[in-house]
Amino acid sequence: MYKRLILLILTSVSSLAFAEMNIAILDKNAAMFQSEAARMETEKLKSEFGVDEQRILVIEQQVTEIRARLETDSAIMNQDDVDSQNLLASNLLNERQTLIDKLQQIQQQRQQIFIRKYQPVLAEVIQIVIEDHSIDMLLDAQSVIFSKEGTNITQDVLTAFNKRILSER
Repeated sequence: MYKRLILLILTSVSSLAFAEMNIAILDKNAAMFQSEAARMETEKLKSEFGVDEQRILVIEQQVTEIRARLETDSAIMNQDDVDSQNLLASNLLNERQTLIDKLQQIQQQRQQIFIRKYQPVLAEVIQIVIEDHSIDMLLDAQSVIFSKEGTNITQDVLTAFNKRILSER
């Protein structure tokens, strides 16, 4: 009986303390990867490797044309021509895959460099926003199932992060 009463009192007190806490949520990935710094890095990647991206598009168009030609003309083509066109399409697809793999690897490397570079800055900005909003507890937005409007500080962090990054440039 006393154990239940003590448990009930503790639960009531802890829920009251919890209700008085200022709890917010933050999507750190959105704050980091929707930032001006991320946009600038993306533009830099596109300028460096845009030629490869264009080449991938050209290859895809060439393969589509070869396949269309084979579909319509294979009945009147000799076997050597059909084999030659299939080999060409296969070689182009291999080149395309090599370029895609290269670009994905470069993108992953640059993303890791970006995170290492800007994560400390983002952490500082988050701390400032937490203090400005008198937040007692900050939860990861990806772990939160429901939250009332106004408790998400992602936009505030993104704005402060952008301001900080642009002031350092």
